[in-house]
Amino acid sequence: MDFTIDIKTPWEDPKDLLDRQQYSTILTSYLERINKPFVLNVNAGWGFGKTYFLRNWAESLKNHPVVYINAWENDFNDDPLITILDSLNNALSAHLNDNQEAERALKEILTAGGRFIKKTASILTKGAIQKALGTEAYEDLRQLNIDEFAGKSVKFLLEEHSENSKNIKHFRDELNTLLESIASNNNDITLPAFIFIDELDRCRPTYAIELLESIKHLFSVKGAVYIIATDSTQLQHSIRAVYGEGFNGVEYLRRFFDREFVLPDPSYKQIVASLSSDFTEYDKLLDTGFIPFHRNGREHTTDCENNCNAIDWWFDFYSGSFRIPTRTLIQYYEQFVLIINSTDKIWHLPFLLYLLFLYVSDRSLFDKFKMHAEAGQQLPAADFQVPISQETVRWLYHESQAPRIKSLDVYITASEIGQAYMQTLINNARRSMNPEEIIRHTHYGRSLEDLIKISIYNQVVPGVSNKEVKFLEYFSYIETAGCFQ
Repeated sequence: MDFTIDIKTPWEDPKDLLDRQQYSTILTSYLERINKPFVLNVNAGWGFGKTYFLRNWAESLKNHPVVYINAWENDFNDDPLITILDSLNNALSAHLNDNQEAERALKEILTAGGRFIKKTASILTKGAIQKALGTEAYEDLRQLNIDEFAGKSVKFLLEEHSENSKNIKHFRDELNTLLESIASNNNDITLPAFIFIDELDRCRPTYAIELLESIKHLFSVKGAVYIIATDSTQLQHSIRAVYGEGFNGVEYLRRFFDREFVLPDPSYKQIVASLSSDFTEYDKLLDTGFIPFHRNGREHTTDCENNCNAIDWWFDFYSGSFRIPTRTLIQYYEQFVLIINSTDKIWHLPFLLYLLFLYVSDRSLFDKFKMHAEAGQQLPAADFQVPISQETVRWLYHESQAPRIKSLDVYITASEIGQAYMQTLINNARRSMNPEEIIRHTHYGRSLEDLIKISIYNQVVPGVSNKEVKFLEYFSYIETAGCFQ
C-alpha cells in the first residue's frame, strides 16, 4: 500500500488522538461476517480524520488482502476503472506466490476489465491503461479491438448491449476466482478482501459518479468488501452538479452503499491533551505565564500545571464552539506555540485564543475588533460574538462542577446563574422545546445565550490599558501566525 502519510505503527505512530481504533476493531468483526458483496460508507466532514482512520485501519489488517485507493490523487485519469484495476493489480500481485490459477485469473481480470475503459481515453490515459494492465494484457486487449468495447459508461453498456452482461459476469467470476485462489493458497490470508477508497468527495463529480457505478456493476463480488470514505453532504453536492439541483442525491447514494457508518465527532479534549503533552515549551510559562483569569488582575500565574490546564480548557471550549475540524485544530495549536515563543511578554490567554479562532472563522468580526483597537477602544459587549450551541451549554454546565473551573469568572457566572437557569430549561425541554428554543428562550428578559456571552466577554476581552502585550499587538501576532500554513 502506498500511503502518503508514513504509518510506522498503526494507531500508535502517528498517535490515535481521536481514539478511532475501537471503531475499526468493531467494523472489522462486522465485515468479516458478511457473506455477500458489501459496500460501507464511512461518513464524516472534511478534516475530521477519515484518511487517518482508513489508513491505519488498512495497515492493521494483517490477515486479509488489502487494497487502498486514493481516488482524488488519481482523478486525472479519464476513467476510474484504470485506477481500480491498477490498484488491484499492485496490491493482489503480492499474494500470488506462483499460484497459476490466481495468476491466470488476475491476467483475465485486467484484460476483461480493460474492455470497459472508455475509447475516448487520451494518449496520456492510454499510457496509464498499459501501466495498469501490464504489457501482455494490454496487447491482448488490443487484439480484441478495444474500440468495440469502450466508449460507454458501465451503466449504458448494461442497458444497450445484452452481450456485455455476459462480459460483466465473466469479469466478476474471475475476480471471485482470484480472491478465493489467494485465500486457499495462503494460510495466513482469509477473505473478505478489504478495498478502501478514500477522498472520493474531493474528486471531479463525473469521476466520483463513474467510480461508484464501476464498483456497483463490475467489482461487487462475494469475498470483497468496499469501505468508501466520504463527506456525504459534499458528495451529494457533486452529484447535483451533474444531474441538477433538484436531483435527490441522498436516494441516489443509497443505491451504492449497503450501510453507512458516521464517524463520531472528535473529542477535542483528547486532541488538545495529546498536543499539549508533546509541547515541550511549557517550562517557558513558568517564567512568563499569562495574565490571571479575571479581567482586572495583574498577579502573574506561575503554576505550570494551572497554565497547562487553562490552555487545554480554552482550546477545548473554542474548538467545540466554533466546530473546528481536527486538522485545523492542530494547525491552530502550532500557530499558538509560534506566537508565545515569539516574545517573552505576558499574554491574556482567553483573548489570544479567541482571536486565533476568530481570525479564520469570522474575519469580518476580527477586523471589527482590530478597528476598535486601532482607535484605542474596546469592542463593545453588544458586538462580541461566540457561537453558542446546545453542546456548549451542556459542556459549560458540566465543566462548572470542576473545582479548578470555579475560580474562573466565566464559570462562576455560568454556574451561579446557569444552574438556577438550567432547571427552567429542563422544565421547558419537557414541554418539547427544541435545542434552539432552549438556548434562546428568555427568562426575566435574558436568554441563556445572552448570559453565557456576557460571561465569556467579561472573561475574554482584556482592558485596553493592558501593560503586557499591547492590545493592538495581539492582532499583528495573529495575522503573522496566520501566514504559516
